[in-house]
Amino acid sequence: MKEPVAMTTYPAVVGAILIARRKELGLSQNALAESVGLTVSTWSRIENGDSALTIEQLKLAGDKLNVLPSQILKEADEKIIELKNRGIETNPVRVSINEIHASGIIPLVGTALFGLISTPLVLAAASVTASAVVTKLAKKFED
Repeated sequence: MKEPVAMTTYPAVVGAILIARRKELGLSQNALAESVGLTVSTWSRIENGDSALTIEQLKLAGDKLNVLPSQILKEADEKIIELKNRGIETNPVRVSINEIHASGIIPLVGTALFGLISTPLVLAAASVTASAVVTKLAKKFED
C-alpha cells in the first residue's frame, strides 16, 4: 500500500471559506441557499466540496456574504498555499472513491478542512503536522 497522502480539492477549500464567512455573519445554510436559489441539501454539498458553484451562484453568495467573488477565490488560493506548506495536496477536482482507495489518499473536506482553514494556529500550537494526522487516520482505516 502506498504511503497515505492528505488531499483536498479546490471546491472543498472554497466551501470551507464559505462556511467560515457564513458562520462569521451568523447566517444559516438555509438563508444562504435561498439567496443563491438552491436547496439546503445542494448548498450543503457545495460547502462540503461535493459540488461547485457556477459563476452566477458565486456572485449571489458573495452578495449575501458581503464579499466579492474575487476575494473568495483569492482567499482559496492563499489557503491552498498554506495547506501545501502543511503537507496537504490540493486537486482541482473531486477524486473518485476508486482513486482514493487505490492511491492511499485521505480526503480532507467539510468539517475537517474547515477546522484546518479557519484555525491555522491550532495545529501549529499543538505541533501537529499534516503527516501525523494522515498517519493516525490511516491507522484507523486499517483497523
